[in-house]
Amino acid sequence: MGHYGYIKGTRIMKSVGSILFEPSGTLMFRGPMEFSPTVRGPQTIARTLPLPLPSTIAGCLTTLLLDKGISSLPKVYTSWEDALVQVLELNDEACLRGPYLLVDDEVYVPFEEGLIKLRDLLEKFKEINVKEVIYKGRLFRDVLEPIMIRLKKVEHVGIGLEKVSKAVKRGLLYSAEFIDYLSTFKGRKVSIAIDIHGMTALSKLPSTEQYVMRLGGEEKTVRIKINERSYLWEDVSRIMREIESKRECLMYMVSPTLIKTPLADLTPVVTTRRPKFSINGIDVELLVGRIDALGAGFDVRRGVRKPMYASLTYGSLLIAKIEQVDLIKLYQCGLSDVGSKLGYGTFIPLPT
Repeated sequence: MGHYGYIKGTRIMKSVGSILFEPSGTLMFRGPMEFSPTVRGPQTIARTLPLPLPSTIAGCLTTLLLDKGISSLPKVYTSWEDALVQVLELNDEACLRGPYLLVDDEVYVPFEEGLIKLRDLLEKFKEINVKEVIYKGRLFRDVLEPIMIRLKKVEHVGIGLEKVSKAVKRGLLYSAEFIDYLSTFKGRKVSIAIDIHGMTALSKLPSTEQYVMRLGGEEKTVRIKINERSYLWEDVSRIMREIESKRECLMYMVSPTLIKTPLADLTPVVTTRRPKFSINGIDVELLVGRIDALGAGFDVRRGVRKPMYASLTYGSLLIAKIEQVDLIKLYQCGLSDVGSKLGYGTFIPLPT
């Protein structure tokens, strides 16, 4: 059963390219573990995700637009999501899709703590019957392990300081983990990328300009460039042509899905094997992955953390009923209750 907004039609999604974030060194994209001694004890750990959350990317682009005077903050604050959507001018069908890693024009998507080249993922899915593998109880991780790239990481150990006096906090040690894309893909051109669909405030940025901005934690910077190609969409649109007449398809989640239902209320669902539920009006069955708690990041301008949500993790694999669904429209809308225009719920459709 599909949401009425995704009923099949002739609507074609227009794309205007992508935004590239080129790293100059290591980067940190904090996962659920934070610098919190009340949770972790005197030695705290900050683990990094393989790619930034969509809200991290959207926040960086929002800051760029505000700094350049292209957009302004809404006068009346509603929610973190609406504020970002308004500044980015994600009107009508405009949206962000991703993020993903781009290495020499090849798309890489996250899986567990590493990355997989999309081309290799598609080949692997052609070699095996995914549903048969999973229904027989084989670990999906074992299937993808041979093609997963483990990212090189750097760990820094330090001590906590009091905010005002800068005196050392007694007994507080911390360990911060950073991704080193440049060492992982030595000698190759590496960028974090996000596709931009439709006309947005980002279209007002001169395409020949480059911008240095902070991205992620610990004041790390990237160089932002505008690109005419939308690399992920190029691959996804080719796949869609192969499955447009199917009743169901597999969906590989490139970015997390944020679910409005509180995690506690989802417990009866997530504790069952291969749970079935609905996301944004689409009926799905979870084959691989888990539902966990995930924060949407930090609101720098308001100085507060964004809310926590029940989240379907990136790298999850679903079966979705698409018989009466416009798959292009669904891709554009995203498979997420919250933040879908910002990139949450970005998926790659795959034949069953």
